[in-house]
Amino acid sequence: MTGAPVPPGADAVVMIEYTSLQNDCVEITKTKRVAVGENIVAQGAEARRGSLVLDRGTRLNEAAIALAASVGKSRLQVFTRPRVAVLTTGDEIVALDGEIAPTQIRNSNSYSLAVQVQEAGGEPVLLPIAPDEPRRLRQLIEQGLQADLLLMTGGVSMGRYDLVEQVLAELQAEFFFTGAKIQPGRPVVFGRVPRGAGAPAREVFAPLDHKYFFGLPGNPVSTMVTFELFARP
Repeated sequence: MTGAPVPPGADAVVMIEYTSLQNDCVEITKTKRVAVGENIVAQGAEARRGSLVLDRGTRLNEAAIALAASVGKSRLQVFTRPRVAVLTTGDEIVALDGEIAPTQIRNSNSYSLAVQVQEAGGEPVLLPIAPDEPRRLRQLIEQGLQADLLLMTGGVSMGRYDLVEQVLAELQAEFFFTGAKIQPGRPVVFGRVPRGAGAPAREVFAPLDHKYFFGLPGNPVSTMVTFELFARP
C-alpha cells in the first residue's frame, strides 16, 4: 500500500495498476523497464537531521502548517501583522464624501497608503483627517502612536501651518532625518517617540522603548514614492 515500508530486498515498486494477478503469480504489464528506486521514497528524503524546514519570516500557509505537523512541531513562534496608523493632515484635505471648497482637495493619501501598507504585510488603521490646529493634531498623533508604526502625510514642509514637527517635538521626538535628497519626496521625516509620550502600546511589543513614525510629503505622488523608499523596508 502507498506509504508502507518496502519489503526487505526490494529496490523498486510497481504500481498495482500495471500488474495482473493469476493464481499465485503476478504478471507485470508495464511496457517500460522497471527502474531501481521507482516509487520508493528513501527515509530522510524530506529533511535531514538539523536541516531547516521552515525559515524565519515564512508566512504560514497550509503547506507550512502540514510540514510543521509532520515533524512534530505543535507550537510555533509567530508574529502578528504590524498595525500601521495612517494620519493625513491639513485643513485643505476633505473626506471623500465631504463638501469641497475651491481651495481644498479630497483625501487620497490615506487610501493609497492603506493599500501600500497591506501589500507590505501590515494592517492599516485609518485615522480622521487632522486639522491645522495643534491640540487636535496632538490628540490624533498620540492616537496613532498606539499602533506599531505611525505614517503621517502633509504638515512636514516649510508652510506656515505645517505643525507636525512642532507637535512631535513636544512629544520629545527624536528625529533621525528631516529631509532627503530626492525629488519628489524631499520633505520626508523619520524619527521615534518615547513610549510614554503616547498611549500605552499593545503588550506584545512591550519590550520596545520607542514608537517610530514617518512624516511623508502631502503630494500624492511624493507620498507613494517615499513610502516605497523608506516606510516599506
